[in-house]
Amino acid sequence: MNKNKFNFFYNKSCVICNSKEKEFITKVRDHEYHSTEIKFNVFKCCQCSCVFLDPRPDVSEFKRLYNKNYYSNNMDLENSKNKSFVQKIFFKIHKKNYSERIIRFIKLKKNSTLRILDVGCGVGSQLEAIKEVLKSYNCKVELYGVELSKKASKVSKSKGHHIFFGDFEKIKLPRNYFDIVFSVHVIEHVARPDFFLKKCLNTSKKSGVVMIETPNTNSLDYKIFKKKHWGGYHAPRHWYIFEPKTIKFLQKKLNFKILSMHPYTMSNFWVWTFHSITEDLFGKKISNFFFPPVKILYGGIYSFILLSFFSILEKIILAATGKANSIWFTIKKKA
Repeated sequence: MNKNKFNFFYNKSCVICNSKEKEFITKVRDHEYHSTEIKFNVFKCCQCSCVFLDPRPDVSEFKRLYNKNYYSNNMDLENSKNKSFVQKIFFKIHKKNYSERIIRFIKLKKNSTLRILDVGCGVGSQLEAIKEVLKSYNCKVELYGVELSKKASKVSKSKGHHIFFGDFEKIKLPRNYFDIVFSVHVIEHVARPDFFLKKCLNTSKKSGVVMIETPNTNSLDYKIFKKKHWGGYHAPRHWYIFEPKTIKFLQKKLNFKILSMHPYTMSNFWVWTFHSITEDLFGKKISNFFFPPVKILYGGIYSFILLSFFSILEKIILAATGKANSIWFTIKKKA
């Protein structure tokens, strides 16, 4: 495959607010998988503060960007039955997060049935986590997922989940059907994040909630490393990156109610940041050894130590500044 031959999509205006005024930030490259040698321009919208690639990869480049080596494919498939030490930690974190970010906004009734949709469900581990949380409430649950990977879809189906295979924006889903719709670090990967969020809202009930997790440029590490190395770029796979200001523009555009919105830590972004720095200074072998970009989220003890170190660092920064490199927001339709 010719790494320099690439299909592009050009943004005529900001997909969030339609503004044509943009500020050049930097150029970024794929230092994690080296899918292409091309450097991509990063811009910031002068109106809504959305940070985006322009031009970005066309959707026809999907297979190249998310090949069999992509970390989430391996994390899901290799450890779908026997979780690694790191994955067991993440499972516990997910359970805690769902209690705080979703469950408290739902009216739970004994022996009621909740329909839950995970957009970008992988092998269904996040659905399993939210199912565990709901056990203590004596609720029946119907678990649904949307997934692009055939292999991951099969694994998720084998667990008893109802899976919609394909592109979320294109497949037909029932309207006003789900009590909970959530999506973890997916919206930044899609061609139209506004359409994506609108569909999440359309599929949820009037009494339901939608929870989104995504990178956040309103953070200290973004400000320090934005000129080249910030791990949240995850170039060229993160196409549109938000901050609270951007989300509020989406709120006006789509007319939803924000129930809660808070920053939180993603320690793997720091690993990707230092992988980029060390690769520039010392080359691929050393950077891959000390800051493994692929296996970091499904590795063993070394991954745990590395992620724990950066997690503690960012929690200190979060406590001091009130900012972190990711954000979650829970929303619902307006009455």
